[in-house]
Amino acid sequence: MEILQDKNIAKIVDLLLSKINNSISLDDEAELNKWRDTSNDNEILYDQLLKGQGYDEFVSYNKLFKDSSKTDAFIAKLRIVKYKKELEQKLKDKDSRNRFSFNRNSKNRILYILSAACAIVLIVIGLTIFINKDNDINDSLDVITPGSSRATLVLASGEKILLGDNNETIIDSNLSVLSNHDTLSYKDSKFNEAPEDVYHTLVIPRGGEYIVKLSDGTKIWLNSDTKLKYPIKFNGTTRKVYLEGEAYFEVAKNKSKPFIVQYKSHKLTVTGTVFSIRAYEDEKNILTTLASGSVNVEIDKHKYSLKPDEQSRFNLESKEILISKVKAWEYTIWHNEIFFFDDENLENIMKTLGRWYNISVFYENEELKNIRFNGQLKRYSNVNGFLDKIEKLKKVRFNIKGKCVVVSSYN
Repeated sequence: MEILQDKNIAKIVDLLLSKINNSISLDDEAELNKWRDTSNDNEILYDQLLKGQGYDEFVSYNKLFKDSSKTDAFIAKLRIVKYKKELEQKLKDKDSRNRFSFNRNSKNRILYILSAACAIVLIVIGLTIFINKDNDINDSLDVITPGSSRATLVLASGEKILLGDNNETIIDSNLSVLSNHDTLSYKDSKFNEAPEDVYHTLVIPRGGEYIVKLSDGTKIWLNSDTKLKYPIKFNGTTRKVYLEGEAYFEVAKNKSKPFIVQYKSHKLTVTGTVFSIRAYEDEKNILTTLASGSVNVEIDKHKYSLKPDEQSRFNLESKEILISKVKAWEYTIWHNEIFFFDDENLENIMKTLGRWYNISVFYENEELKNIRFNGQLKRYSNVNGFLDKIEKLKKVRFNIKGKCVVVSSYN
């Protein structure tokens, strides 16, 4: 079964990864659809990968190596078997806190496929996690470029509108809903004419960011891989929004109408406050960091109050909450276009960078995730230089091809 050709396998895999990540552009999706139409086998593989299946098929195309010697092909197959066994072992290892699971949720299924796909890309182009120790990260690796201001607005009708790319878009002239470059704005003066309980949802893909100004004047910065659901006007006695992902809030003051942020059973209540919340499905902690004002955190009927420069860390597994003193700016400076890491483990660093740069990360072994680093990075700079500085500490190495990053031991 000859599904991917040598000349375009890296490109097709990148397109598949972007599709699985829901971050594919219209032009790239057209190219991917053209590949799908080439043969029925391609379409079958595409369907299986998007369903979290098709791993065996994806790693067993002998004809990918038709131009290599028999020895090279044999070595490549051995590497495939090695990667497959490692991934299968992660599924069986119930004691590993970072195991892949097909039963937990769709995001873990996606991570499984992405890891497999990254491994195959590196095999096909002749790279392995056993990196040449004498090479600098910038000698032969692809340059990873940053994301951009882009989002998808989902209207109450289900209609989807793409935002960003320096375009000005009038969503609804009657209600003064306007998107200009990086900000979506709602004008409160027009919303007396709007129907009640109409919700919009702003979806930020991996590799994206966006700002929204709500009808009450509240301003929210939304980080990559984030979703915010909100009413176009606030009725009743509260102002309630629903968040998945990471956001920085500057809440307009209104003591008579508290502002509420809901993430599953996690609820924050404020009146006029500056704070951030990080609540991703693939992370075990929900972080709420207060810069100014006050925040009441409510989880399963338990209530906690935060003061400026305090942070609540709720563990989704143990259901325990820890409130500690922090420097709030370290956790909120991302909205000012800087990533800041202070004694942070590599797994969290790469998750943060992975969302913004839209890259998939694969580790040679689990211990590498726990190594801690300090550093900072301008949001709109290429990430290669930052990874190169980490490499110079001689603890880990990075191997990059396209949107895949493989982390291995330095020695």
